[in-house]
Amino acid sequence: MAQRHVSMDLRKLADFLKTHKGSLAAGAILVPAAAIDGELAPEFRVEILLPFGLSTPPIPCQIIQRLPDGSVAGQIPKLPSKAKDAFAAVLDGVTQVREHLLASGDLVEPGAVGELAPSVAAPPQAVPTPPPAKASEREHEPLLDEAPEEPPVREEKPPAPEPIAEVDRSHPTGLLLPHGFDQAEVQESGEMGGRLLRQQVMDLGFTGATGILHIQQADGTERFGFWLRGGPVGWRRDPIEPKETLGGLLVRSKHITAEQLEQALARQQRTQERLGQILIDEGMLPSEQLGPVLRKQVEFTLQLALRAREGTWRFLPMDLGQSFPVQPTNVLEVLYGAMASHGRTLSPERIFGVIRPQLNKRINLLPSAEGLIERATWSAEEQILLEALQGSTSLVRNVFNQVDLPRSEVAVTLWGLSELGVLSFGKAGESVDKKRYLRQITGPIHQRLAKLKGANPFDALDLSWICAQPQVERAYETWQARFSTERFEVLSVDLRAALGQIQEAHEAAYQAIATQAQRRALREDLVGADAVQEAAHLLLEKAEGLGDANKAARARAKAEDLVS
Repeated sequence: MAQRHVSMDLRKLADFLKTHKGSLAAGAILVPAAAIDGELAPEFRVEILLPFGLSTPPIPCQIIQRLPDGSVAGQIPKLPSKAKDAFAAVLDGVTQVREHLLASGDLVEPGAVGELAPSVAAPPQAVPTPPPAKASEREHEPLLDEAPEEPPVREEKPPAPEPIAEVDRSHPTGLLLPHGFDQAEVQESGEMGGRLLRQQVMDLGFTGATGILHIQQADGTERFGFWLRGGPVGWRRDPIEPKETLGGLLVRSKHITAEQLEQALARQQRTQERLGQILIDEGMLPSEQLGPVLRKQVEFTLQLALRAREGTWRFLPMDLGQSFPVQPTNVLEVLYGAMASHGRTLSPERIFGVIRPQLNKRINLLPSAEGLIERATWSAEEQILLEALQGSTSLVRNVFNQVDLPRSEVAVTLWGLSELGVLSFGKAGESVDKKRYLRQITGPIHQRLAKLKGANPFDALDLSWICAQPQVERAYETWQARFSTERFEVLSVDLRAALGQIQEAHEAAYQAIATQAQRRALREDLVGADAVQEAAHLLLEKAEGLGDANKAARARAKAEDLVS
């Protein structure tokens, strides 16, 4: 299986400052070839060793480009708060040293009168970290009552950005409603307020739905959420609200000044170009920063939409008919973040009052939520608990003993995930809304079956063609367990048949690459003998340069699996 964890050594202060300014502060990362054992997975985590004995927790990253020298360029969708704190601590240490040198006279500010001492560069200035979202104390609706004044920027560098400007029904540069929107069939609808819309947003994530979420607020405001594969990728609002626009968010997050925005809007009025492209063309905004701000705009608007208390909503499945510069927002990550923040403001007794009656019941993790869980960013503590929950049939009380975490943290996590429908308590099928459950699991099952059709055996098991026997065995067991009929609380006849086909496809893929000889033959068919030989040579070279004996051994094992 492809490597999913790497480590980078930035303990030298000069290395850290150069890397932070050149990439990390912009949500990008370049993983050197020496840190990669084999092939890096499309989504991976990196731990960074920092100056002053500090380090970061594992940071979720996504691959943008694999470079010829074996290094990998990646993006950081969302920097964990503990990583931000670690970076800030290093920068603060640099600042303190600089201030000490200035005070002692060993350093003179550039441009100061008098003899120049050796200069020390001021540390790179990070984008100001916005305050967290405030949580409501409302008894019956604990989620997203108040959106963050300055929602955090997801630092992301999407390929070939296609900026989205402010939306106006008469303006050609905004998001356009798909053709046939007015005649589309409504899949679900309801009233604003309560938990129904939040439940619908989660269901769209579970099912990987694509379409338009239309919200009609009581004050006449209309919001149109563009949903792609389960998450929002853009919004339009009628009438326009300046603070929600791209320009407004850029000014508030201090990426551009109000004067620069005014200048860009003046050009937009003349040329009808998209605002983001104007800002890039004028040199006011680096192209790599546009993606994070657009993602921030999507998340911010999602929270505003869920906060509305009066009005109606409806979801219309349909083809969106246009491209988007950001990946779908992980609704589980956004909503759980709000739930957990709120849960930690409540008294422990209130949280345990919800969990205590469930202590002797079984935990049921919704199978269709696993994709959202894997793609989300979690704290180290939450990651430990989620790993314990995945595939678990434990009683609730046993979970508290299985993980070395504070009981209050375990209770908040269980409460938040249950509120979002990610897990339930009780016997299989007990107190389950069967219609909703079937809707939640149908999409992921059919998507898995569609992916397997025509896939080569490596792709069918989510493996790199550079893999060895242990990775093959682990991948086969993981996928077979994930789509076992025993994991699902309710199944229709057609879904049971689909699961049978999935199991057969996994079995066929495994049997096709179960031996070293089979893997070698298939690799030569897929990529050619020369590419296989070159990969083996590079793995052996890498093994020689690795200081970690275990990593070196794994690299050699993969090389031996490629060639005799």
